[in-house]
Amino acid sequence: MLTFAVVLGLVAWGAEMLLAHQVPYLRALCRRSILFNMITSLFITATLAAFFGASGLIVMSASLLSCLLSVLTYRLWREDE
Repeated sequence: MLTFAVVLGLVAWGAEMLLAHQVPYLRALCRRSILFNMITSLFITATLAAFFGASGLIVMSASLLSCLLSVLTYRLWREDE
């Protein structure tokens, strides 16, 4: 269960970073607003979880991991400017 949550969280984070790389407007919005960043991260994780049939504690754990990684990534990108 924990392994699936970690893998789902990492895949969701990777999908979000790929999407942010492809859509500059989304990247700029996520850099400016931590709330929008978290909503985007949760939406992507929930979508992937529904696709793979995950529920409950797995989705919650994956969402927390994905949000943490994306907030850290956007902070690093912001400091890089």
